Amino acid sequence: MYYSDFPYNQRADPDTRFTARHGLVARDWERGLDRKAELIRGYGTQADAMFPEGRVPMTPEVYLLPESADAAFRPRPSRTEALYGFHGIRAPRSVS
Repeated sequence: MYYSDFPYNQRADPDTRFTARHGLVARDWERGLDRKAELIRGYGTQADAMFPEGRVPMTPEVYLLPESADAAFRPRPSRTEALYGFHGIRAPRSVS
């Protein structure tokens, strides 16, 4: 599994030759987005340098994993997720 490093992934896409060669799919992790900005601001000097305007975008974390491992990556849904259909991970998206 590979992690698409935020916030650098906001400026550059994954290498399509690498992802194709390894059969990787991108998965968005959306859990905890409501706390993301707060946690990033905990790294004061880095946060100021990366987000000089003070706004941290609410962007999902992105992981690249082999298509064959995609189903194993999905966590069991919580009771609320199972009842209401909320999920922390979105379906695979194309990596271009």
